[in-house]
Parts: sequence; C-alpha cells; structure tokens
Amino acid sequence: MNEPAWRRSRVATDGTHHVVDGRPLYAARFLRALSFHEPGLAAVCDERCAWHIDGHGRPAYPHVFMETFGFYENLAAVRNENGWFHIRCDGTPAYSQIHDWCGNFQGGRAVVRREGGYFHLLPDGRALYENRFLYAGDFRESRAVVRLADGMCAHISEGGGFAHPHRYRDLGVYHKGLACARDESGWTHINADGVAVYERRFAQVEPFYNGCALVESLDGKTQIIDESGRCIHAVMDTPPAFDESENRDDLFQSLSADMAAYWKTYTLAVMARIGAADKFPLRDEDAAGALGLPAVNARVFLLALAELDVVRRSGGEWRLTAKGEFMRPGHPFSLSAAAPVWGAFAEAGAERWADALQGEGDASDAFSAIADQPHAAGGKR
Repeated sequence: MNEPAWRRSRVATDGTHHVVDGRPLYAARFLRALSFHEPGLAAVCDERCAWHIDGHGRPAYPHVFMETFGFYENLAAVRNENGWFHIRCDGTPAYSQIHDWCGNFQGGRAVVRREGGYFHLLPDGRALYENRFLYAGDFRESRAVVRLADGMCAHISEGGGFAHPHRYRDLGVYHKGLACARDESGWTHINADGVAVYERRFAQVEPFYNGCALVESLDGKTQIIDESGRCIHAVMDTPPAFDESENRDDLFQSLSADMAAYWKTYTLAVMARIGAADKFPLRDEDAAGALGLPAVNARVFLLALAELDVVRRSGGEWRLTAKGEFMRPGHPFSLSAAAPVWGAFAEAGAERWADALQGEGDASDAFSAIADQPHAAGGKR
C-alpha cells in the first residue's frame, strides 16, 4: 500500500502550506499551517478563524475556531470565544467542559488549566485527580512534574498522588529511571524514590544517555559523568576564553540596548498602573477601549508589551504569555505591585545613586527606598 502523501509532507518555509519533495501538496494557502498528525489532519488558520484540513487542503469538518492545534491520540486542543477544549476528528467537542488552556493528549492524559490551577484530564473530560497545581507537565514514565503552591516542584504518579516525598526547586521528567533535579546546592540526578544518586552538584545537567550525562560543574568546566557522578571525560577543563575583539559589534549592540533598557521598566510600570493584565485577552478592535488609551497609543503599547514577550497576538487577539501572567495582581507570585516601585526608582534613582557612589557613604543606601518596599520583589511574603 502506498504511503499517504501527507505522511511525507512538511510545512513550507513560509509557513503557509505543506510541501512534498519541494512541491505543494495542494493549491490552498493559509496564514499559518502546522504539521500533519494522525489521522492525517493539520491545523491551519487565516486572518479570521482556524480549523483543520485533510491531505488535499480541504476542511476536515464544517466548524471553525479561534485557534487550533495538532491532533494527538485523535484529539486536538482548540479555542473559541468561550475558552479552550478538545475536539474529535469530526470537529465536535470531546466533552462539555471549557478550560482556560489545554495541552495535548499523551498516554490518554492532557494537561489543562482552569480557575488558575493546572491538572490532568482524561479523554472524556474527567479530571484525573482533585489536586490543582501552579503548573503541571506531561507524564513521562508514568510520572509528571508539578509546581506546588510554595513554588517547589514534585513528581506525581498517574493517580495524582505524590510519587515520592521529596521537593526540589526545579525538576525534570524521568528518563530511563532518572530525572534531573535542582536543590539549594545545584543540579543533580534523582532515582525513582526522589533521592540523588550521587553527592556532587552541578551548574547544569542533561539526562543520562547510555549511562553518561553531559554536565557543567560549578566552576564552569564541561564534563561527562557516569551514574555515580564520577567524571569519565573532561570535555573542557577550562571555561572558554571570551575574545571581545571578535564580538565587538555584538558587545556594542548589547551595551546600547542596556542603555535604553529603561523603557522596559516604564512599560511594565504603566501596565501595572492601568491594570492592563486583567483585561486580557483583548481583540484588536476592543483594545483601545479596554485599556483606556487612544487607538494609536494602544497599538504602540501592545507592541511594546509584545517586544517584552509579556503578550502575544494570534488570530486578531492579544493574550498574556506565561511570562505576562506574573503581572496579574491575583497571581500567587505577582509582580504587579513591584513594577510601579521600580518605575519610580528608575525615574528618580539614577542621579541619587551617582551621588552616593561619588560620596563617602554606603552606596547601597541609594537602594534602601526600594528595599523597604514590601512589594518590590513581588511574589508571596
């Protein structure tokens, strides 16, 4: 049996259609096209809406959405004006619930977010467990990484219970029985019981591959270690020297950008002062009114936020990114109160710090006003 052409296709360089061996798979063109997935459907969109197509470029069903993503295990995440959910291959909802965000199904489970919490969902819409987390990742080797209310990370089992009692500052998924984990001393690898398999700590670690892992030591050396943490090969015994003469243009551009970085502080301060974070998502035509700004100025403001990767535009709608969520006043680690404080410091603090540095006193006193502000660092206290 001949292999369907869509299996051999890839997205064209301009992202508007699919090609096979350099030739268009069909005649249609879209604003954006994603890769084909089983059962032979691909997510596409134009300026108005999004849907899925078959291998001939034809709509796979009569429905349209605001955003569509690839099919995984015959279910795809989509978004309409009410929120996010999963659809079957015929475009019908897989269940009745609406979520704030949906991930993809893997192993019969998908991560979703609703009412500020992340959890895992079954294909029929039932929650896998009752717990809600600050964040949850996909399952690997029957375990998933979650971030708890205190900011620490843990592994959960497929039933939603904790896979082991240990908590870490950062965690990776399990790979061949081991997972990357970061505690207060650095990165390590842990076993199925959540216990470090060696005593050393590193600045960075990668998962083990055939018993070896690439790591960077705390003093900047790059090494290959075995599962006992012993160095078996020194990739670089000395951190690479930095030749500034070869990177003069990059350094110039970097320093120039640092000089103008105040606009970032001011933009985030304004975002907090006008309460913009809680107004998203915003349609193009509603943005000016919702933000209380003239249309031209609203557009400039949104583009500035997009430059900071705080918001992103898709399908004529602006939405907060994961980074931008920290600007919501209700977020457990909100920085919305900190932004105006730093904005005020940027406006008045530079000259005060210069005077302090040139004087005989403690230059750190110039930051005392910031340090005394209870919201300057953001997050929970």
